[in-house]
Amino acid sequence: RHRFGDATGNPSTSSLRTHPPSYLPAALALALTAALGDSVGAGLHGARLASLAVWLLCVWIAIRRCPAQGWLLCAIALLPMSVFQAGSISADPISQAVIFLVFAELLRVASPDAEPRTTREGLGLVALCAMLGFVKPGYAPLALAALALPKTAFPGRRRWAWACAMPAAALLATLAWTLVVQAAQQPALTDDADMAGQLRHVLAHPMSFPAAAITTTVALTGAWLEGMVGTLGHLDVEIPLPATWLAWVAVLAGAALGGREVPGRALRATMALGFLATAATVLLMAYLGWTPVGHPHVLGVQGRYFLLMLPFAIGALPALPNPAGERLRPALVWTLAGVLAISAVELVTTYYEL
Repeated sequence: RHRFGDATGNPSTSSLRTHPPSYLPAALALALTAALGDSVGAGLHGARLASLAVWLLCVWIAIRRCPAQGWLLCAIALLPMSVFQAGSISADPISQAVIFLVFAELLRVASPDAEPRTTREGLGLVALCAMLGFVKPGYAPLALAALALPKTAFPGRRRWAWACAMPAAALLATLAWTLVVQAAQQPALTDDADMAGQLRHVLAHPMSFPAAAITTTVALTGAWLEGMVGTLGHLDVEIPLPATWLAWVAVLAGAALGGREVPGRALRATMALGFLATAATVLLMAYLGWTPVGHPHVLGVQGRYFLLMLPFAIGALPALPNPAGERLRPALVWTLAGVLAISAVELVTTYYEL
């Protein structure tokens, strides 16, 4: 179903471009088990547990601090793909945790009841956005949502300075690591890829990338929506389609529980801008670094890439109706628990003979 060649990517090579902070918990756990003389297997399990522990802590903090969309973050965190990735030795657990924190803090600052932020709090937000730029390439545009912070966010005319500093910090962090990678002369992601040649092609044919991005998006949107929920294992475990759509209903229900005050209209608009800019950046990176020169489609893009930016995409939607009120909460939790149970059964039956 993943058309246009190998649309699943190759984690072992693409991770070379991922920023080091994404692997810090796993690396510390591996170093500790090595120092204790444990086996390689013990080290790998320790690294998974370290990633899971940091993910759980950051997600819990984000949900507690988010003023209006905590249930949305809860629903996204309980999607099978989120849970599966949380215990993996990859960039995704820490990347998702940082994006959750950025989303929660932006909504907290934009809350109508929030007090003006101090300089220390402003520096904390800038540092958090810089971490967003460090943890995974291409996701820095999500910080553009800071441009819509209300006048009450920071006293006086400093609001614009802080609002511009946040996306600038995310962008500069990404560019800094990109320069490090370029200096290290990493090998091409695939034998068919030629980043310099593809860049020359894009400059000579400006419409080639937009056409490829649109064609790929139209063809693979369904696969990406499924991949955001439950294409697990080595991307070869697909949960039943009804379970996938139940999970999406739960995510939208979580957004409906968020209330109507936050995010406001301006913040929703910049969240949508950040999501679209990030999606375009991810597609462009795949087009330059993974796709053969002049190919009519973008290769190597997975649904889990969009899962990371999902809070900004769903948070950008207008306030959703909630006729069920608080009764929706237990239904949301039990629905996602059922989807996770189905996913666990699919994983076990795929890899084990019972």
